[in-house]
Amino acid sequence: MISQLNSFYNKIGVFGLSLILIYVLIIAGIYANAMTVKNNYVGVFPSVYGLLSDIFGFEIYNVGHVDEHYWISGAYEYYLFFVLKDFESIHWSNPHYYGQPPLGRYILGAGLEVLNGKLIDNAGGVYLWEKDIMNAFWGVNKFDFPYRKTLLPKSQRDYVDLLVDSVGEEKVTSLDIDDLTVGRKIMLMFAVLSSILIMGLTYKLSANFHASIFAGIVFLGNNISQGTFFLIFVEPICIYFTLITLISLFATFKSIDKGDNLGVNLFFVALVGIFMGSGFSVKFTTGYMFLAVGASFFVKTLLNPKNFWKIMSAGILCFIIATLTVILWNPLLYNNPLKGIEDMIVHRQNMMEIQGTLQNTTFTSIWYKVWKMFSSGIFMNQQSILIIAFHTVLLIHGLKKIIFESIDEIFKRGVGVYWVTFIWIISSIAVTGFSMHMDWGRYYIPIVTASTILTALGFNEMLIIAKKNNVSFTKFLSFLD
Repeated sequence: MISQLNSFYNKIGVFGLSLILIYVLIIAGIYANAMTVKNNYVGVFPSVYGLLSDIFGFEIYNVGHVDEHYWISGAYEYYLFFVLKDFESIHWSNPHYYGQPPLGRYILGAGLEVLNGKLIDNAGGVYLWEKDIMNAFWGVNKFDFPYRKTLLPKSQRDYVDLLVDSVGEEKVTSLDIDDLTVGRKIMLMFAVLSSILIMGLTYKLSANFHASIFAGIVFLGNNISQGTFFLIFVEPICIYFTLITLISLFATFKSIDKGDNLGVNLFFVALVGIFMGSGFSVKFTTGYMFLAVGASFFVKTLLNPKNFWKIMSAGILCFIIATLTVILWNPLLYNNPLKGIEDMIVHRQNMMEIQGTLQNTTFTSIWYKVWKMFSSGIFMNQQSILIIAFHTVLLIHGLKKIIFESIDEIFKRGVGVYWVTFIWIISSIAVTGFSMHMDWGRYYIPIVTASTILTALGFNEMLIIAKKNNVSFTKFLSFLD
């Protein structure tokens, strides 16, 4: 055992151990915030938190964000789906519940049950949150809600009235602080799992242990992630499914290239479809994976005419499985999938337009959105000019690496890990940026994830350059000797 530890130490050096320590400390810091975070909104939105206290039965003074209550109350869908097995409940077709797909709330409900939290067995939490909290929240800046509602076009005013009128006298499951901290632990677990997948992906692309640990540090330690991963937001679950879809796609293409038997090919194709459909079943924003996977299969088909029908069939089957997965997780889609999807899209569009009119965190222009995509997404809301400059150098080196390697793969008539990763990075940045309607930190997480990979690859390139040029700081750190 001692000899193995010495061998590991000799391989990674002091710098490697330092990176591991930083990574562990970042996780510990996020966990501490999740358990002790103080409310940042009481002084700004006292009416909102007063209503929350009345609804949930305890004082809301250590909650980080009002949306935590929406997500944890939505875990009632876990109770409907897995406990009651009631797939025809009227709640499935109520817009208060289908604002986002249900899988994230299933996971929250399952986690609450496993970790001794309360089973959310009443629907009222989400309804009252939508009715009372959003009324108060949209009524900030010294305007009461009826006045601000007049700012909306008539169709949107009618839709708000429809939402409010659809709330009945539903019971509310009484929660306490322990239940919310359980929810936060679940989200942190998925954030850590996502960081491990990012480290694995980085190692696959760079074959460098230090670069992979650096990727985990960047992913968890940046300003955007630090403000998101200790709260009950489902973004960590989305990123987890995104990355595991990507890794499954690597395995699928490798299996096809090796000429594995049909059963092995089908297994990996099924994994891609299940994980991709599950990601979309958590939140609509993971739809960029459909573009990334589709583009990867399309190019793979063009470059491999001998296996044209094999690859084409695999791609079509992958999307069929993904579609069936989306339907399976959402009872709203059982009777009429197209009508259900249309209702969900129309609801999201209405809500985005209403939020854009009544709240002051919208993008004022396309150029401002592009700027925010770079400042909050690519550069992760860094404030130091020196850090931004260093980050820029790493990004340029990382982008150069992945582009050159992708071109090399294409000339070899193959679609490998670099090309697939490059398509995913472009898709995640483009689709997330296009669909983003509010300047909220958690919405930048997909862009942050893509930037993390590029930054880590750039870090690896810098280490290679330093080693080739015998730079003194590498001697000082002695991790490459």
